[in-house]
Amino acid sequence: MKFRISTILLVPVLFGAFATMGQTRLPATQIAALRAAAEQGAADAEFALGWLYERGLGVPTDYHTAMGYYQAAAAQGNAQAPNNIGALYEWGHGVSVDLNQAARWYRIGAENGDPAAQANLGALYFYGKGVSRDYSQAADWLRKAAEQGAASAQTVLSHLYLLGKGVPRDFSEAAKWARRAADQGDPQAQADLARLYEQGHGVPLDYVSAYRWYRLSLQAGNSSSKDEIENLLRIMTHKQVDQALAADAPATKEGLW
Repeated sequence: MKFRISTILLVPVLFGAFATMGQTRLPATQIAALRAAAEQGAADAEFALGWLYERGLGVPTDYHTAMGYYQAAAAQGNAQAPNNIGALYEWGHGVSVDLNQAARWYRIGAENGDPAAQANLGALYFYGKGVSRDYSQAADWLRKAAEQGAASAQTVLSHLYLLGKGVPRDFSEAAKWARRAADQGDPQAQADLARLYEQGHGVPLDYVSAYRWYRLSLQAGNSSSKDEIENLLRIMTHKQVDQALAADAPATKEGLW
């Protein structure tokens, strides 16, 4: 039985700046304090203001102003700013789309150890955007991000092992990285791990474990897992169904099914 996977899943996982701050609007007093610190050359304050203007949190959304703050922060060595500059160039926010510049800035951040930039650079190599397509380079940069705990990079690295792109096809490695992301709550990784258990690839064949991970994926917002659960229940024994439903009883009582 072949493992079902679509490379389309890679698109929303990686492209664009990874969230490096929260989405909370700051009160005006805190924003004023950030401005004062930025005027004194505090790189972290410059980065924070760039994020607020990019996201429109407590200030009007203004990509041009965000870019200015990010560039000021990057010039002083802020580790996260290059990734966000790269994302603005990739998506054409406040600037014309320029994938060469996106790759340049992602590389700066990646070489400085930022996992978000490493993952985004890996994505550019996978798709051949702003750089020549190179699956090996994609896997290398994604691995660096994955080893730092970036769940999205772990999910896509798992996909590369499933597809055998840039790395040898290896279901055990695929399962390892899917589990790491799944344990962090990544709904796609949870569905991937469930499917590995369902098909016995890289892990023992275990329908009860497959059911558990599909349920977690569904609860995390992956609606396609509902169909997977229904299909799985059709091939499970009565004992396996009883075990799965017994473990799932608290969630069912909470109305999650």
